[in-house]
Amino acid sequence: MIEHSPITTGRLPRTGNLSHNLGVSAQTGALRQRAAQHEAQSLWLDALQLAEEAQAHDPLRLAQFLDQLAKIYEANGDRAKATRLYERLTRLVEKTGCRGELNRWRLHAWRQLAALQQAQGCNGEAGRLWQNALQLAESLFGAHSLEAAEIQHRLAVLLQDEGQLEEAYAHCQQALALYEDLFGEEHLTVADLCHDLSRLEAARGRWDEAQHFAFRALVLRERRLGQAHPLLVADLTALAGILDIRQQFDEAEHLYQRAYEIVEQCYSAEHYEAAALLQKLARLLAARGAMQEAEHDYLRALAIKEKLLGVENLEVAQLLRELAVFYRVQTHLQKAEVCSLRAARIFEKLHGESEVVEA
Repeated sequence: MIEHSPITTGRLPRTGNLSHNLGVSAQTGALRQRAAQHEAQSLWLDALQLAEEAQAHDPLRLAQFLDQLAKIYEANGDRAKATRLYERLTRLVEKTGCRGELNRWRLHAWRQLAALQQAQGCNGEAGRLWQNALQLAESLFGAHSLEAAEIQHRLAVLLQDEGQLEEAYAHCQQALALYEDLFGEEHLTVADLCHDLSRLEAARGRWDEAQHFAFRALVLRERRLGQAHPLLVADLTALAGILDIRQQFDEAEHLYQRAYEIVEQCYSAEHYEAAALLQKLARLLAARGAMQEAEHDYLRALAIKEKLLGVENLEVAQLLRELAVFYRVQTHLQKAEVCSLRAARIFEKLHGESEVVEA
């Protein structure tokens, strides 16, 4: 889900020509270089100090400064500082009495804080913030607004991660109804939510519904983006995984192959996602008894991961362990032992202990 800044969407007014006075172009371009990042942060901190001194006269400008500086820190990976700045923004709004446009800044700050807390694994605090943001969004824009729909969606994802599946489903259904009313039934935002609903229904063990939503997400994206767009890969993989679990192997294999071909065409045959898809295909082929083809895909996936991640990577070790089990089932004990010993050496080096798959 894309978070919309109130500055770029026009939901909040601009307060002064900040882009010109403070050099936002440096923020979006040269900020990628470390020296420019420090320079830009220093510039924003100086401007923030001036804005804080004048906050009684222009709290909107101070709110904007806090927001922009928080975005810089978040872009640089410093979520802790970004969190503190949004907390300051929240306190500023509360101090001023949450009047008019400042109340919208409060909603923006709560949303940003919720996302930051969720990214840092603080799901309890994130949930509280999302709930507060939902109530405020419904108060400001109405229960049938885009703002309310977006928060319903984000809250549903959080609740699913927390294992609160029934509550997550209720919020997903509300978000879906709102998106369909606001955008129509074939909008890409509806496809995004159908993808998440499929994952949720699978977690609830409702496989018919999971397959329905996965198929709907795929069809919607195909209609809007074409048959070979890279954004289709996630939908193809999700639907294939459901069909695989339901032992509809032919259909699942076809979808995995389509996803692989898109990755190969749009990126390369040595892309990380290509390795992940080859591993899924290998599992499916092994389940069908196509052992020669499965071994071929396993070894291709292993070669790609070794090249991209290194030969002593945890994912490589896990794949070797899976390959050892594959060989052991076929009583190819020498190959199984080689893979098992390689995996054990990697685990031992990385964790100080071995995890051996007996051959």
